[in-house]
Amino acid sequence: MENIFKNKSENVKLVSDWLQHKMNQQFNSEINLSREYAIDIDGSGLIIPTEGLSKLNYEQKSYLSTMIRSINSREVSFEEINSELNL
Repeated sequence: MENIFKNKSENVKLVSDWLQHKMNQQFNSEINLSREYAIDIDGSGLIIPTEGLSKLNYEQKSYLSTMIRSINSREVSFEEINSELNL
């Protein structure tokens, strides 16, 4: 599988900022996403939810998983993410 992060430093920050933005927007509060997902930047580039130490409730985990799937399956592009963040 081809790594989805062509420009690793820019794309990883962009994705992290977008996930944070989407979660905060969806739940109308600051959601702490530290340790909620990992990005395999040197391998597949896939974003992997980390279930073990999660502090998110079921609804938050589900929404985060949906956002992660949209990136991993390339339903949303880096250009779309960047555009949404720059509105």
